[in-house]
Amino acid sequence: MDTTENESTPSAVNRPVLFLGVEGVLGDSTLYPNGYCDICPGKIELLNSILRSVPECQIVLMAYWRRDVMDVAAIETVLALHGAEVGKKFPGRVHGATEVGQFDDVLQCAERDKWPRVSFDLRDTQISRYVEKHRLENWCVLDCGALFIKNLIKVDPKWGLSPQNVVDAIEVLSGSIPAA
Repeated sequence: MDTTENESTPSAVNRPVLFLGVEGVLGDSTLYPNGYCDICPGKIELLNSILRSVPECQIVLMAYWRRDVMDVAAIETVLALHGAEVGKKFPGRVHGATEVGQFDDVLQCAERDKWPRVSFDLRDTQISRYVEKHRLENWCVLDCGALFIKNLIKVDPKWGLSPQNVVDAIEVLSGSIPAA
């Protein structure tokens, strides 16, 4: 299986796409010794609110987890085990993942202080490439990073996904309002 795209899923061109940052969106600011945060059940329920409101929405993962777990199906399984409406019961929900950037593989844990800025610089490019490659028309980004890209719904990393973020994402993905 391709590690960046679910080949069994039709092209996302005419479907709304949610670029989902996992860390800081589905978790909170609590970091474990391995540098990752946990997934909070309340944040999963907020994500499910988006998926229920825009049922044709597909998810594209853009997470640090791609560095360690390259298989999109594995990340999809982790999300499903936490209660996200993805996986076998909801086939085709996860369209793929943004590509791993050139610096994503070389940064070591000792250099974690460099990850946020380097990775966010790359995320802008990774998202733009994915949008161009799949000719996406209706998409938004849920992320806690300082991204400089249109359609960003900025999530406060201290609290994670909020009800207002959900409202904003639903409005963009349903075509009610254009994203900023």
